[in-house]
Amino acid sequence: MLRKLILFSIVSSILTGATFLFATETKAEQTREPLLKIVDPTSLAIENSFLVFDEEFKGGGTVAVGDLGGDGVPEIIVGAGAGGGPQIRIFRLDGSAIKSFYAYPENFTGGVEVTTGDLDGDGIDEIITAPGFKGGPQIRIFDGLGNIKFNPGFFAFHTDYRGGVHLTACDTDGNGQDEIVVGTGYNSQPHVRVFNRYGKYTGTEYRPFSENHQGGVSVACANVDGGIKEELVMGVNSYDQALVKVYKNDRHQTVLGEFLAFPETFKGGVNLTGGDIDGDGFDEIIVAANSGGGPHVRTYEAYGKELRPSFFAYEEDFRGGVHIAAANVTGSPSAEVFTLPSKQIAEGRVDIPQYIEVNLAEQKLMLYENGIKTVEYTISSGKPGMDTPTGTYHIMNKAPLAYSAPYALWMPNWMGFTSQGHGLHGLPFWRLRGGGVYYEGENHLGLKVSHGCVRLPVPGSKVVFERVSVGTPIFIY
Repeated sequence: MLRKLILFSIVSSILTGATFLFATETKAEQTREPLLKIVDPTSLAIENSFLVFDEEFKGGGTVAVGDLGGDGVPEIIVGAGAGGGPQIRIFRLDGSAIKSFYAYPENFTGGVEVTTGDLDGDGIDEIITAPGFKGGPQIRIFDGLGNIKFNPGFFAFHTDYRGGVHLTACDTDGNGQDEIVVGTGYNSQPHVRVFNRYGKYTGTEYRPFSENHQGGVSVACANVDGGIKEELVMGVNSYDQALVKVYKNDRHQTVLGEFLAFPETFKGGVNLTGGDIDGDGFDEIIVAANSGGGPHVRTYEAYGKELRPSFFAYEEDFRGGVHIAAANVTGSPSAEVFTLPSKQIAEGRVDIPQYIEVNLAEQKLMLYENGIKTVEYTISSGKPGMDTPTGTYHIMNKAPLAYSAPYALWMPNWMGFTSQGHGLHGLPFWRLRGGGVYYEGENHLGLKVSHGCVRLPVPGSKVVFERVSVGTPIFIY
């Protein structure tokens, strides 16, 4: 039912003279083949395009550009997206393959983020990687041959963190060596940290958006003023408006620019990169819509003025998001833009921050937060003649412990959702005269044996009770 992909249609919204396509409920494409494009952002000519993975792979990927050989000729580096192994592939500009390797154990299928940077100032770029969603926050550094370099890997955030990590690298302190900049991913408060090549935290961190935002932070570097230090660009990655901030690397963390990259009605976030698009010697901010929006690529000055032209990297009905990079690879005054399709990570609806699904046929309860299924438990719903009602409800009230007088049962972690007395709760129990309790239906989870409520295992009911609020939607089907 609700877990199926929400389909979309094209809707036009005019913003500063440009059309942006966003999601509504008819048809659109969520995935596509992994076709990388090199685009001249001035003429919009496609200078080259080629598949970076098998045509059948629909998980998208991330893209970076860097000079891995120190010969002045950049290479293209891509990381597989969700559903593929954590494979890194390196290509020449003509699309011919150079090398591939796995940055993490091959059985990890959450995707891999990739960027490049000259971390030791020797004129040769390194490859920097981070696992995608559901992977630990371990950052690894490789040379152009796929060999680990500088350290065996380090953790950008707490070792238990599993939201994925966004990456960029640039010279943030003017010492001629790039630092590694990391941003949090899904279901995480917005947090950006900076590390050196040995994995040592430099002490620089940012919290660019409200702590209530849970969609992660896209990060990029751009030298917007021609100074010896590059500026840091941060954007809301998903689940909210495509807000972008440009920070000066000073002790005051001065905000040079703050703007919405796409219409305020779009809540899918933004991917970022920096590059000199107009050949004026200063970098611009290049943005691409993340999941749910059309594959629209736009360019802005640091203070938020949009430059023309913008373009659609793929079919206008594609809604998986676009990853981007920028580099001057032809010797022309302006940089080229590299695009690669992405894939929406969300398993459920992203228009509702938090909701519960109850599947009566499968006797399962699922809690979704920002489109991600965070918990799933086997339940017991109403027995025949006392069926659990189907439809759309909301949590009306909560209590750590409720009492059912008709059945003389106590119900832990009560979450009522109808005025007739239906609720979600842990397995009910009787209090024993000699002390202790006896749970009813402890061996019947997965069967329809309740009096109409939705019973959960007691530990699971506590998890749900602590995470949801009065008003949280419940969809029972």
